[in-house]
Amino acid sequence: MVEEINKLCNLYDLNDIWRILNPSVEQFTWRNKSFKIQCRLDFFLISTKLNALTDKCKIVYTPETDHSAIMLHIKSDELKHKRGPGFWTFNQSLLQDEIYVSNLRAERPNFKQKYVDVEDLRLKWDLIKMEIRGFTIKYSKNKAKKRKSTEIYLQNQIKELYKKAETLPNNKQIINEIYVARLRLKNIMQYKTKGTILRSKVRWHEHGERNTRYFYGLEKRNYENKTTTKLKLSNGDFTIDQSEILREQMHFYKTLYSSNKNRSPDLNDSTLSAFSENIISLENDDKLSCEGNVTQAECLNALKDFKNEKSPGTVGLQAEFYKHFWKELHVDMILSFNFAFDSGSLSISQRRGIITLIPKPNKDTTLLYNLRPISLLNIDYKILINNYWMRLSMIS
Repeated sequence: MVEEINKLCNLYDLNDIWRILNPSVEQFTWRNKSFKIQCRLDFFLISTKLNALTDKCKIVYTPETDHSAIMLHIKSDELKHKRGPGFWTFNQSLLQDEIYVSNLRAERPNFKQKYVDVEDLRLKWDLIKMEIRGFTIKYSKNKAKKRKSTEIYLQNQIKELYKKAETLPNNKQIINEIYVARLRLKNIMQYKTKGTILRSKVRWHEHGERNTRYFYGLEKRNYENKTTTKLKLSNGDFTIDQSEILREQMHFYKTLYSSNKNRSPDLNDSTLSAFSENIISLENDDKLSCEGNVTQAECLNALKDFKNEKSPGTVGLQAEFYKHFWKELHVDMILSFNFAFDSGSLSISQRRGIITLIPKPNKDTTLLYNLRPISLLNIDYKILINNYWMRLSMIS
């Protein structure tokens, strides 16, 4: 086997990059349960042309397998360009976190009291949502920091225990400590996998049906498909500069969706008049039933009509969040809706959308006309629109 691998390396100009970067390190990638048999079975064979771009390669423990992983880091000029922070989205797993839920419910009155003097109820609701977002981000960061710290500690602990087991394979205490540490790390990895499944937008999953690697790969592909790293400009040049890409995208779609002031020759006054004659006017009672302030019952029915796991708008709060905290949130939201009805416009966040670009299948994504724009609207706006749609559907 070793002879065949050496032949392949010579034929395709490949080398064992881990050994090159770790010339004097003795480490294994596989061992049996008793640690009496250990060897380095796993390799990263790369082209010698990539040696200069590789700055590290190391063997790390991985749960749920008797093989260790080999982590390779290759530098790329394309990845050096900084990307924007993106848009925050609420982590739905927090709804099962009893500490988070109870703390947020306890803090909500404080958020409301903080803006008690704000007369514009649209702005007041936006500010309350901003406080919820800030509270959630802070809580999530602290939680993730603790989890990451524990994960690193367990990884290092397992690494040290492996070294001891390699020299003392008959020491049962070391083997038992390894099993305990591996179990704790496995629980952390399972939690991270659940988040990966959610972000990968997979709508089906059963235990054992797909392995963790599948979902991590799918999440990565989804992210890469939505991220434009290279674009062909209108002058024919290519760019990887993110600022230039955003300017080109804005100009392209602004031009594409700008209204054409020149009326079509087929669309004359007589055509418009004939079209308007076929429109049936609503009776006064029907008009009144479609307009006016919204109620709690209407908004709740509109919210219940939404499916879960849908992308949120700029605020980052999904329908699941509103359903879970409906009792605490509905009053301020409905007051903002009715204030908007009386004043004639929604709040800034309620009338703002995010335009995301979805690549057309099997098309060159460096060309803008192969990217399909989709608007992601605020959940408040969706609730309100669904409310009025339900009113219209009641008219026979």
